[in-house]
Amino acid sequence: MAATAYTSVYALISRVLLTDTGATDPRQLAESVAEQIPEDRRMQVLIDMLVPQVKSMMRIQRNEAMSRAMSLRNTQMLDHDPRSASAPAASFRLEQSAPRLKPRSAKVEGIRDWWATMLASRVHVGDSRWIALGDCGATELLFAENERRTHAEREVNRAHMYMRLRELLARYEVDTVAELPTDTARETVA
Repeated sequence: MAATAYTSVYALISRVLLTDTGATDPRQLAESVAEQIPEDRRMQVLIDMLVPQVKSMMRIQRNEAMSRAMSLRNTQMLDHDPRSASAPAASFRLEQSAPRLKPRSAKVEGIRDWWATMLASRVHVGDSRWIALGDCGATELLFAENERRTHAEREVNRAHMYMRLRELLARYEVDTVAELPTDTARETVA
């Protein structure tokens, strides 16, 4: 993604949002932005705008796999095969155990599918690089951990801001945030 393409689209979106069109529907605002993008730049803009959506989908898939694993672990349904720990991470699948007389249960196969999905899931490791979780070492995992802690802290701070605004509504006995005294609201949001 070219920084200039993203920056110019970001500036365009900001201009549309700052104009007093009265529109509050994101779709209407997006249409206003799209109408102002030159035809020869639309493909690059589309790609630039899809990147966050693709990242979001990658995150959703990884988190779903992790949630399934936690659910299975919490109900103690994991079938631990010590030989699977020796499988190389780059293979992105568990080593198959020796054949059994009895077929594996669907739950066990689901666990194996989960692990393969987890190993193949992409993780942001800095410098606009994404690699499969199975290829991550300690350095990449530390970066991913710190990045998520930073995001979580930001979200917790945002939640506290909404809580403080809600408390101000009660204190000033008003129905909406717009009715709060500007100075009080500014101190709460800052």
